[in-house]
Amino acid sequence: VEGSSSIEWGLTSALGTTTSDPAMTTTHSLPLSGLAPGTLYYARAVSINAMGETVTSPTRVYATVSESSGNIHVYFTGSVDHTVATDEFAMSLGTSTNDTIAAWITSAQHTLEIAVYNTNNVAIENALNTAAANGVQIRYIAEGSNANLGIDDFDSSIAVHYRTDGEGSGMHNKFFVGDADYPETAFVLTGSTNMTTANLNTDKNNVIVFQDQSLARGYRLEFNEMWGSDGMVPDAAASKFGPDKTVNTPLKYIVGGSPVEVYFSPSDGTTSAIRKTIETMDYGMAFALLSFTRDDLADAIIDGSNFFVSPVGAIEEVGGTGAEFETLVDAGIDVHSHQGISGSLHHKYAVIDYSEPLSDPIVLTGSHNWSSTAENVNDENTVIVHDARVANLYYQEFRGLLISMGVIDAVEDVDGKIAITAYPNPTSDIIYVEVSQDHVGSEFTLRDISGREIARFLATTERVSLDLSQVEAGVYILSTQKLSSSLQIIVR
Repeated sequence: VEGSSSIEWGLTSALGTTTSDPAMTTTHSLPLSGLAPGTLYYARAVSINAMGETVTSPTRVYATVSESSGNIHVYFTGSVDHTVATDEFAMSLGTSTNDTIAAWITSAQHTLEIAVYNTNNVAIENALNTAAANGVQIRYIAEGSNANLGIDDFDSSIAVHYRTDGEGSGMHNKFFVGDADYPETAFVLTGSTNMTTANLNTDKNNVIVFQDQSLARGYRLEFNEMWGSDGMVPDAAASKFGPDKTVNTPLKYIVGGSPVEVYFSPSDGTTSAIRKTIETMDYGMAFALLSFTRDDLADAIIDGSNFFVSPVGAIEEVGGTGAEFETLVDAGIDVHSHQGISGSLHHKYAVIDYSEPLSDPIVLTGSHNWSSTAENVNDENTVIVHDARVANLYYQEFRGLLISMGVIDAVEDVDGKIAITAYPNPTSDIIYVEVSQDHVGSEFTLRDISGREIARFLATTERVSLDLSQVEAGVYILSTQKLSSSLQIIVR
């Protein structure tokens, strides 16, 4: 039905400004002028038809593009595989991850809003106390059911508020918001890691930092909902956690030219957003998850798998009630158990179409495990980043993870860098040999255990496929004269 077009908008939910077009149409589009950069606006659409009937959309919050740098930084605690790097090498910080997070904390000059599930790392505590001593106003939300031993050593000026209802994992976020009102220094730091020594030093985790004021203001709005006010003193009566929260933040941003989506649980329909992201895969998907118990997300992966698209995954918790691991295995998905391997796989990420820069490569990460508790009970945050560079960085980590698990075999050069990988191994038909840039152009030989040459090929690119479907089952050796070590290939 045709109707007029109006947008009611403003800096608060009271709106106050109206932009209208009386022309009757079924396609409604209006430009808004005079908007400030890096600012959150409340808006709703209104249309009146020829009968005088009015249709009004819900009021939502939207963000303008900020004047911040828009730089996106990515760090990993585990190993990475630079042989699949398209440009930039992914950064594996190992036990220095806490120092890097501490540096971001002390980079804040004015304010810090922090929502972290658990904290006991001395470097993080010291950084917060240093920031407080420098005059930074710090507000901190934690999960009340955890020990949070680090909080005992906080400077007295750091205001702390707890979620205490004991439901699910409670306040499960892991995010820092710095200088939200200052475009030059604003940042959001999030990812999968808690601020515990085990998570930072031993477990597999990722950290992603956005230098963007709009995103910082969106995260601060979520923080304030849990805090109960926008001041330094929390308001327990107004504070909202879990299912009590509302859809109160922007869902979409532009950061450094790349679309970024942000979903807070339980209010924002995060699982639906994850499913829709999975359904975009046209070329490939890699996922690394602590917990995976959602049938709908398993179905999305299975439905997206076909002759041309082969999702690959790693999961820590493969057993227990509702675990999807066996369901995926039974459906032919190439998924691997990390259970029993030293250092918990604590990630909650997926990478879509990482190999195709023109196919909207996506990274999805944050605190949200793929579970109903994360969807319906916990306080969580999830970022969905549409950026080929970021997708490749995460894929480098995923490959490093598979190598560390023994899923992919690898040979290192004299400098300890990964030079050759082969996957899948064992194989019954095609095996992919991937080499670092230094070894493109090298000649490779495949021999059986008696030394008889089976195949010889030139690695003209960084990825070469080798058809072994006509080769007898057995053990074979892949080598090149440029490396002293060789790869053992098993044909079944």
